[in-house]
Amino acid sequence: MEDIMKNKVIKDFLNKRRNQTEFILIALSLCLGLVLLCNVSSYNHNDTFSIITGLILCSLSIYYFIIKISVVKNKKNIKGFIIIDNENNEIIPIENYDYVNNISRNLKSAIIEDNAIKIELENAGFKSGSDKEKKQKGIKIINELTEYYILNTISTHLTDYFNNNKIEKEKLVEFSRNDIPLILLNNRFLELFSKPIDKRPIFKKHGFKSDRLIIIKDSNKNLVSVKKVSQSNIFRFQSFKIVLPEDSKITKDLDGSIVIENKRIILKFKTIFEGNTVLPIGFEKYFLDLHDIFRYDAFQVNIIFEFKLKFGAVFLINRLDFWINSLIDKIEKKISKEKYFNKIEWDKTFVILKSLEKANVLKK
Repeated sequence: MEDIMKNKVIKDFLNKRRNQTEFILIALSLCLGLVLLCNVSSYNHNDTFSIITGLILCSLSIYYFIIKISVVKNKKNIKGFIIIDNENNEIIPIENYDYVNNISRNLKSAIIEDNAIKIELENAGFKSGSDKEKKQKGIKIINELTEYYILNTISTHLTDYFNNNKIEKEKLVEFSRNDIPLILLNNRFLELFSKPIDKRPIFKKHGFKSDRLIIIKDSNKNLVSVKKVSQSNIFRFQSFKIVLPEDSKITKDLDGSIVIENKRIILKFKTIFEGNTVLPIGFEKYFLDLHDIFRYDAFQVNIIFEFKLKFGAVFLINRLDFWINSLIDKIEKKISKEKYFNKIEWDKTFVILKSLEKANVLKK
């Protein structure tokens, strides 16, 4: 981890030094070009070499500057993973892996309450041998669960970010479920869990007995979340709001990407169920106690973020837009397969578990 941080610091330093060097050279080039053209103009003589050289230097400098302030794009692919129990079409919980544990709980809650999701899950297929229609149903469920997880992460992160940085409320705009009908229409888990409790029969059936539910309200006494007091959290309500800079909007593209945009930036993200993936040796057997290799399959889920800085936005960007870096870092920590195995130090853990297994065999 220290080596990674050192490399990051070195790369940041080298990038800054390179940018500074480039700007100094371009400034000198522009100055030299202007000097040559001014000399020709001042002395009224036709020096073709000076004119051509001056024009080339000025043109290249201006072109470079335009490139620097034009649309800047950056893309990041965060690779997560899930393990599916093919017999029950369940997502296997994984200790200390927030993304998987969250979507696993949400799926269990959803099929208790929504019969359509339950039927679709029963008819879904994840294995390589499943037919195309069954696979598409499985892919759709995982993509919607992942998208819902990211939207919730964005919601909590931005609320905390703007509060911690003491951004005035007048500079922010809040989006609730009613403000994002297209996103709501295409994500059954967002639509279900954020639906008001008075419109959900399951809450009418169970009521609000304090020994059964955890009820959380905000400072204005508005209901934020409700969930069953148990390990499985059988049913839940989660209010939905996203706070963004005042000139922002949030929409959904035709390709399925969620788009957050204002006058300066465009941030897109899309979830893609990639297919089978390989996990570190011994992880399923020793860490998860999964021994049937035909029953359980590991799959990769990609979350692709695309960031664009609009033309000329280099002069307009302000601290209201600095949340993007911290948000992507947070999501990467919660979802990234690589970061998860680094966090649990699997290479060391595997050696210890393997040694313990050998010791137990020898004792027997």
